Amino acid sequence: MIKILQDNTDNIKNYVDCSSKFALVELKQIFIELVKKQPTYKEELIFLCIGTDKVVGDSLGPLVGYKLKTLPSIDRVFVYGSLENTINAHNINSSIKTIYNNHKNPLIIAIDASLGHKDNINFINIGSGGLLARESFGANITLVGDIFIKGIVNKKGLFKYKNLSKTSLSLVINMADIIASALWQAIFEL
Repeated sequence: MIKILQDNTDNIKNYVDCSSKFALVELKQIFIELVKKQPTYKEELIFLCIGTDKVVGDSLGPLVGYKLKTLPSIDRVFVYGSLENTINAHNINSSIKTIYNNHKNPLIIAIDASLGHKDNINFINIGSGGLLARESFGANITLVGDIFIKGIVNKKGLFKYKNLSKTSLSLVINMADIIASALWQAIFEL
């Protein structure tokens, strides 16, 4: 099931329910549509997988990166961030600099875990534009990406770190499987 919301910036935000048997197909189709709307001068596809392996709820990005890196490499498609080499609040700015120094006209897909409304837990939120990295840590917020993919892993609350640490591992792994599979399949249709 796809929920479509419109916020006050006129950016359509799509929510894909991970419990739906069609989640993978729906996410793949939305991703392809978003990529096709990007400027054609973008020459390389970068998956920027943000998070840490030290907190279950924040491990979605590194899990997706790990899964994508185990697949055969494809020209002009690159993965930054995995379980072995996480991109987190401490190194995201240097990672972004590395991407722009090493890649010509990259299209950056930012992937991260998110806290949200309790009714949206186990939904994937995907849309045009960047996502706010480092927000959970109260650090200087960095807007990253041309397309964002956020997995809503738990409810938003006063104690963000506690909610991230009390997140279901099976929920995060299932969500990572859906995201990685949808992205991998989409690459061959672009």
